[in-house]
Amino acid sequence: MSSKKFCPRCGTANNASDAYCVKCRYDFRRKGKNSSLKTIIILLIVLLVAWIIYRIFTGKPIIPTGLLDLIKNMTTTK
Repeated sequence: MSSKKFCPRCGTANNASDAYCVKCRYDFRRKGKNSSLKTIIILLIVLLVAWIIYRIFTGKPIIPTGLLDLIKNMTTTK
């Protein structure tokens, strides 16, 4: 009885001993190494887009004026 594993990229059934997917060449040995970083980046992009959409629909500037004033004060030389 041979056990199977399914490719997370294309869903193809592969032998449990396969290092690569027989259809799309997904590398099973790298499973999960970049997934957490990729998830964090996607989450940050989604939050940024949601923030921009919220600010636009509420009629507020995308960057709060208090933050702009703070940046302006930090960059001004005295």
